[in-house]
Amino acid sequence: MEDKGIEPKRAHNFQEIIVKEALKYPQDNYQLIYTTSYLLENLNKPEYIVGEYYSKHNPSLKNID
Repeated sequence: MEDKGIEPKRAHNFQEIIVKEALKYPQDNYQLIYTTSYLLENLNKPEYIVGEYYSKHNPSLKNID
């Protein structure tokens, strides 16, 4: 899990490494869970993500004044 405690460039590099390594194995044999504040654009696809994409315009906490 990563939550803004890392520079975006390093977070993106780590995501690329995770995907590269994970693709070496049959994709039906595992589930990988990783959270980030800095998602690579090319990973923002249904085959890589589950659920909503949160942003300032779509926060994870709703109805808070």
